[in-house]
Amino acid sequence: MYHAGKLLCGPIPVSATDPLRSFLANQHKLLHFFGGIFRLAQRMDQTLDVLFEEQTSESGRPLREGMFQYEREMRKDQEIIDDLRVMRCVDHFLTYISQLLGLLFTENPHMLAHSNSEYKLKDVLRHPDMNAFLRHAAESEVRSLSYKGMRELYRDTKGKFGFRIFEDAGDLNFAVEAVAIRNLLVHNNGVIDSRFSSEVARFKGDEGNKVRSFHATHIETFFTLAAADIDERARLKWGLPAGSAEFSHECRRFDSVAENKAKCHHRSCASSTDGQPRSSQNTDQHRSLP
Repeated sequence: MYHAGKLLCGPIPVSATDPLRSFLANQHKLLHFFGGIFRLAQRMDQTLDVLFEEQTSESGRPLREGMFQYEREMRKDQEIIDDLRVMRCVDHFLTYISQLLGLLFTENPHMLAHSNSEYKLKDVLRHPDMNAFLRHAAESEVRSLSYKGMRELYRDTKGKFGFRIFEDAGDLNFAVEAVAIRNLLVHNNGVIDSRFSSEVARFKGDEGNKVRSFHATHIETFFTLAAADIDERARLKWGLPAGSAEFSHECRRFDSVAENKAKCHHRSCASSTDGQPRSSQNTDQHRSLP
């Protein structure tokens, strides 16, 4: 079982492919960017708490009321930060999947035989050699797969290559919902519409409201652990080479952020995207996928 905090702030697994190394490096930067913001806000809270404990303004209005106003403003900022965290994390994961598929087709070009694309002789002759054509075909197949939704991508990789992106139905549902939330934040400013509620049933009746019942830390942790799990299984199945790209993991530790990430584990996530224990949800979702 991988540990999210160690994956993000410790040595990258030696067997990790270059796509996973890139994903972890991007998530590492994201963690410490927002970790710095959280730590700064925490220190400001502590400072204001001391300064405003007993003081009052000239008008007699307790200065502590000013801190309460500050805290209310910070909560608004937290919503923006959570939106950004989810958007970037999901983007990183989808990029990882695309890069992993590209590596798979490059290392195993015979797998392109499963592609639905058809090429004419002139398409082949347009390239200087067969390797160049295969690279072009691999890029086209990756592009075609990356445009699909998560469920369709799962079905495609399972049907064509005998590989389950997620081995557990609950994990697949979690990923589908997280990607849908990302798309809603990007394309509709987070306002729930009928398309989103039809894809994520628990939001039925919430059309017109902002989507807020998700936990950014759980989503980040889930995709970090999912990527590591996918990478290991793909490497063992197809003999993918370990990567050689070097990424700096020298960092300051933001313990509160890293510890929160470590509490939520792939396949046994303590909470779902709505912050409720996953054990309280439909247990049928957590059966093994066929």
